[in-house]
Parts: sequence; C-alpha cells; structure tokens
Amino acid sequence: MSSPKSSNNLSTVRKPVVAVAMSGGVDSSVAAYLLKKQGFDVVGFMLRLWEPVYDGKKKANLCCDDCSVLVAKKVAAQLDIPLHFIDVAKEFKKMIVDYYISEYERGRTPNPCVLCNRFIKFGLLWEKVRDLGADYLATGHYVRLKETDISNPKSQIPNKSQIPNPRLEIESLQNSLPQRGPELVEG
Repeated sequence: MSSPKSSNNLSTVRKPVVAVAMSGGVDSSVAAYLLKKQGFDVVGFMLRLWEPVYDGKKKANLCCDDCSVLVAKKVAAQLDIPLHFIDVAKEFKKMIVDYYISEYERGRTPNPCVLCNRFIKFGLLWEKVRDLGADYLATGHYVRLKETDISNPKSQIPNKSQIPNPRLEIESLQNSLPQRGPELVEG
C-alpha cells in the first residue's frame, strides 16, 4: 500500500487507503471505481476461500471461481489499482463450512453468507487489510444508514458470545465505506 510522501511541503498528505473486497461482481467493481473517482487510494483484495475436491476432480467454488478471479483482475487493471489475494481457506472451513454442515445435519437451514460477511469479510479481512495499512474497507454491499450507537456492542449484537471478536466487528463497521442503498420513506 502507499505510504506517506516525503516532502518539505506540508500540503502533501497521504490519501486515505481503501481496501476493496473484490469478488469479480458488478457491485464491488463499481465500489472500487467510485472510490477511486472520489480520490481515495484504492487497493483491491480478493479472498481465496476454498476449492473443494470431489472424486479427485476440482469443483468450482461459486464464491470465487476462476471466472470471478479473471474478471476482478481485468477490473483492477482497467482501474489501474493493485489486486492482492488473501488465503483464508482454513478459517473459512472452520468458521463457515463446518458450521453449515453441523447445522444441516441437525435439520436446520443454515445461512453461510451471513456468517461469512460477519466473520470473514468484516472480521478477518478487515483485520488483515488494517494490518497492511488500510484506513477503510469497502465491499459491494449496500446499506441503509440509521442513527444508532455502534460504539455500544450490547445495543448492536444480540448474542455477543457468538462473535469471535466483537470489538473487531464494531471497528470494521466503523471503518467500512459501504454503498448506500435507496432511502426509505416512512409513511
């Protein structure tokens, strides 16, 4: 990631660095484009989640298949931003896949995407890109903003014991730059 420019001119200040979680999809690509257009120092990151093997044959991972990787690389090249890959396969298996299998075996309908967003994207990914110098994390996720007290974990998280590091989750949300969804009109 970029570092502060050394100069005697005090007006030369480092641009905020935004790590964009790129999936190869339209939403994260547009987020990277818009943030770069707004003047941020944008760096793309793509997660390597897993590649399951069945009967000795590689099966595509729907979250980040080879086509998605190619699209993310092409978008990063067109935007002239670096694209890095972070391997989180072990964590993904432990936190998401094992949970999914366990819940399915109990006859429940698990939702692995919700946990992946919470623990992998806004947990582990934020921790890794923050350690690399990112000021913010952006994804293709849309939000509708509402005034709340995000600094109070008890007001935001119904069961704090289910979250590996609740402080990290709150920090990652405070340092995220989501795309805004349509405004809700109460009526």
